[in-house]
Amino acid sequence: MTQAQLVKHLMLNSSATIWTSSLYEANVRASNSLRVSVRTVLNNDLSGLGAFVGLWEGLGALGSINNLLGVTPLKGISDGNPVEIDIITDAPGVDLFNGFYTLGLFLNKNVPNSLAASVSLIQGAALGYQQTSIMFSSHIPRSIDCYYTVPNFVQPSTRGDWIFLLKGDKPVTNNSNPIPYTPVPSNQSDGTIVMDVENISLNPGDYIAQYEIGYTHTVAAACAFSLAS
Repeated sequence: MTQAQLVKHLMLNSSATIWTSSLYEANVRASNSLRVSVRTVLNNDLSGLGAFVGLWEGLGALGSINNLLGVTPLKGISDGNPVEIDIITDAPGVDLFNGFYTLGLFLNKNVPNSLAASVSLIQGAALGYQQTSIMFSSHIPRSIDCYYTVPNFVQPSTRGDWIFLLKGDKPVTNNSNPIPYTPVPSNQSDGTIVMDVENISLNPGDYIAQYEIGYTHTVAAACAFSLAS
């Protein structure tokens, strides 16, 4: 019997479902206000996490919560669909039509290092959208390749980010039963990680990969896919 006959390959189904943490369609409406669409991962308890969207001056990373010019909390349990929110600031001297600002999506209350998405505002124009995402391509039975993206301000390894693989077709906030899992070993804002599954039996069925932020294990992105024989 040949090696090809001995090894049962499982391939990714093309109909993967992806959930991201992202900002888009940011629109400056007045010198002190803007509207933006926000997408978060299905099942995240946004109220419990203290998730919020915040505005600060400059195009660099947010150094302190005290530097925020405006904040809008996110409420409820995420249904995975986009929501529109307004950001209004009463900070003196702010003119969103003139100058350089950054808008960020943070998943944990008062934690600047929980940044999951960002967009630059330059002279009133929204440029350079960046998000947290994860996508998988399969090389079963030995490994699964994991491609991730995070905003440029984020250092995944330093922050202690993780990638988990679980059974099921929906994101889960309690990842107590992962199949394999691996830390993100690099501080690059995007990259491919090879997850070793050589000694793990992955049967045909539904699986979900989750990108989780640091010690809080907050789900910042997920990808559900099916393995078929």
